[in-house]
Amino acid sequence: MKFEIGNPEHGWINIKLSHNETEIEFEASDVPNNPISELIQAVESALNGIDSLVWWNLEPAGYYFKFTISGSELELEVSYSINSTESQTQSILVVSGSCHELLVVFWRALRKFETFNHKEPNWPVVEFKNLAAIELRLKKLKAG
Repeated sequence: MKFEIGNPEHGWINIKLSHNETEIEFEASDVPNNPISELIQAVESALNGIDSLVWWNLEPAGYYFKFTISGSELELEVSYSINSTESQTQSILVVSGSCHELLVVFWRALRKFETFNHKEPNWPVVEFKNLAAIELRLKKLKAG
């Protein structure tokens, strides 16, 4: 699986996710939520064995990344809603694997995003302080 976060511009950000033959690319808004902050929280939650959800608002449509934990395994389900209503989504992609295998992909993208040193109005403030702790947890997972 590959995941990329583009450099934000005027409250919009390019997101690319691919797995095998499936490629998803979209421009997400920072209104009314900050999906990058939600993604950091989702990775942390997954490392703590807690399911989570990230909403990428496309105004008015939306994508949802649902992280479901089962022991040391993680399932990522990507779904799409024409009106950003979670109860009215269509599943687009489901990826399963070890927590480490999938979460490290998101962690790397977040670390790269951090280097963009974005400023408002391009994107709201994101707290990156937990990425170092996430890195340590991922290293422990990899080591077993």
